[in-house]
Amino acid sequence: CELIRRLNSPCLIFSPTVTIREQWGDRFKSWFLNDEKQYEELVSYDLFDVKLINSLTYQALYSAMDNVKISDEEETLDYSLIDLFEVMKEKGIKTICLDEAHHLKNEWQKALEKFIKKLDKGIKIISLTATPPYDSTEAEWKRYIDVCGEIDEEIFVPELVKQNTLCPHQDFIYFSYPTEEETEKYKLHRQSAMIAINEISELE
Repeated sequence: CELIRRLNSPCLIFSPTVTIREQWGDRFKSWFLNDEKQYEELVSYDLFDVKLINSLTYQALYSAMDNVKISDEEETLDYSLIDLFEVMKEKGIKTICLDEAHHLKNEWQKALEKFIKKLDKGIKIISLTATPPYDSTEAEWKRYIDVCGEIDEEIFVPELVKQNTLCPHQDFIYFSYPTEEETEKYKLHRQSAMIAINEISELE
């Protein structure tokens, strides 16, 4: 939110779910806007009603880029008649924010890649993720870099805990002590091991 504020231009924010889409609007409202009227004037969740802050799902992007009507458990969208790039030009949109872009379904991924390739060079893209795919395959990592670019900044867990943004994590260790029978077996094993070591030493 702060990066978008600093870039100071109309923006499109894309999220993987309706819940996260709504959270973006709620954050702008609680952090930067003074009242409900400001919120209604400045924040939109609809490509037919583009405002300063536009929080959308990747499904919406897919509908606009592939000219299809889509329907799933979360929402029904039809942006098939919208020329997204004309809308961006008309509304002066210069900032794109991609939230968790590398976890997309295949068709949404292709629509996003097509969208990025067609963007003007003056457009700023902010890519965010809490889980960079460090343990992924080479192909998955390439897809991540192609969409999100190289990692410019990483916020480490201690910083988030210090700012009360993340709960501290604590592992609980439970000591399990051996029974007398297990202890006796352990002693016998050690004795046998020492005898074997001594016999090997004598052979040398």
